[in-house]
Amino acid sequence: HIDYLKPYLRSVSIWFSTAPAPFEHIVAAALLADPGLGVPIARFGCSDCSCNSHLHYSESLQEMREVIALAHAAARI
Repeated sequence: HIDYLKPYLRSVSIWFSTAPAPFEHIVAAALLADPGLGVPIARFGCSDCSCNSHLHYSESLQEMREVIALAHAAARI
């Protein structure tokens, strides 16, 4: 999916995990719940699940990292 965006943006950070598949949904929910993070493209990367998006944006890279770290801790991964 990210290949569609590459001509239009400059990535500063990409997050990936080797955790079990359901964890991506935990992170997506945590990012969506944070009021400082937006969902620029609804349903992006979600054709096989009920998440609102798997693409999230923040002006603050640090805030994004903190939310992801908290999701890891909450899921005990």
